Amino acid sequence: MRKCPNCQGECQEDSKVCGICGYKFEDNFSEIEIHNEESGQMNNELNNSNEEVMINGNTPEGNKGNKRIKTIAITAIVALIAIASVLVFGKGSFDKRKPEEKVVDAFKKYYQANTMDVTTKVSFTEFNIPVTNGQLDDQQAKLLTKVIKEISCDVNMKYDKKERILEGVMNFNVKDNQLLSADFHIDEELIGFSIPFLYEKPLFVTWESVVNKLNEEANIKFNYKSYLELLDNDKYPSLKNIDEDKYVSLFEQFVTDILGEVTKEEVKIGDDNLNLDKYSLDFDMAKTMEFYIKLLDEIVKDKEAKAFIYELIDNVSEIVIKNEDYKLMNITKEEFTTSIEEIKNQLEDMVTELDGKSILEKISEEQGVDFANLPDMEEMGIAIKYNVFIDKKDNIRKMDIIEDIDNAEIGMKMGVNGEMIINSINKKIEFKGINQDEGVNLLELNEEELNQLMLDIQNNVMSKIMLNPIFSTLFGGLNN
Repeated sequence: MRKCPNCQGECQEDSKVCGICGYKFEDNFSEIEIHNEESGQMNNELNNSNEEVMINGNTPEGNKGNKRIKTIAITAIVALIAIASVLVFGKGSFDKRKPEEKVVDAFKKYYQANTMDVTTKVSFTEFNIPVTNGQLDDQQAKLLTKVIKEISCDVNMKYDKKERILEGVMNFNVKDNQLLSADFHIDEELIGFSIPFLYEKPLFVTWESVVNKLNEEANIKFNYKSYLELLDNDKYPSLKNIDEDKYVSLFEQFVTDILGEVTKEEVKIGDDNLNLDKYSLDFDMAKTMEFYIKLLDEIVKDKEAKAFIYELIDNVSEIVIKNEDYKLMNITKEEFTTSIEEIKNQLEDMVTELDGKSILEKISEEQGVDFANLPDMEEMGIAIKYNVFIDKKDNIRKMDIIEDIDNAEIGMKMGVNGEMIINSINKKIEFKGINQDEGVNLLELNEEELNQLMLDIQNNVMSKIMLNPIFSTLFGGLNN
């Protein structure tokens, strides 16, 4: 049996029409039982107009709440899509800066970095220099040229500005064969290096031993640590007042003048393959000289920059006078003070002599130099190009320097490639340092010990040369 939704009467299961009220059944009708104890009737028409009705238990106020939830949800989805776009495609998707502005911002971050781990490699692509001294015949000259062309040098250097530590390792190679390797370390206490090719132990000197040696042999007392205070920016109040924007603007204009094409390139750094923006810069002698002169001109006219220079001079003078280091110059305190005042007067005279003109105008007027018509470097057979690779965070991660010299008049042809990879920037760096207990302090050796050290180095070098096929071939070829 089935119930009629209109009168609640019972009908046969296959009935098409209610036998009580005449209600027509639909074939796709789904039975819905709605009990209304007060009226016993069901309203089968839903008013879709603006009348306030209750649908699925939601009041109009509830519907408004649902709309707000939907709005928030849609906004959140759009925000997530935007964030995902930045993560996947980089902020460059929304970056409206000009290419030269990006390059300038990247260089600012580069020079302001506190720590950096950099690997640099220099190699020859071409090397042909005529030998005119008559000491080498053509065969020897060709051998020497071939070996030099195949020499490369790579340096891994790490530094920390705040800790004032510089450390690295330098390798000289011929093709895939290492000729020699040298570790070096410089900090506030010492300077040292380790070159197994020369000597098996690290060699170093402490700054204190240098001071002691000067005092012992020349009766000179030198407090080097007091001069490290000059590196403290707090000693230069005017430095904070310098408007760096005008200097940045000059550099930006210079970059605009020499900027070539901008492309994308994948670069392998460590274990990562990075998709970087590549900016090509073509070196131009006239534009470069003009930029540096304009920079100097701006410094001369900048009151705060001049104040910084005077603060630097005064801070140096104060330390020299306090330590009586003017005696190292064989002059009196009065003579030193007078010379400092003369330096300041010369700076003021230079500004006065410009008479409102720029340094560029003054040089052109007095020296007759026309910077717009300087010899073109290509006419001189010289081509220098820089490639700067920048990541999504405005960090320079790689720089290439390509220099080609082709001068037919003197028969000189040389190509040099320099590649600098920035492995990390502003990340904590672990330094190895120099083990003073295992090393040799050169300034603490007496004459006999120093002579023995030199003899050991000489014997060590000769044995290494004889065992190295590259050295033996080179020296054998040159001596024959």
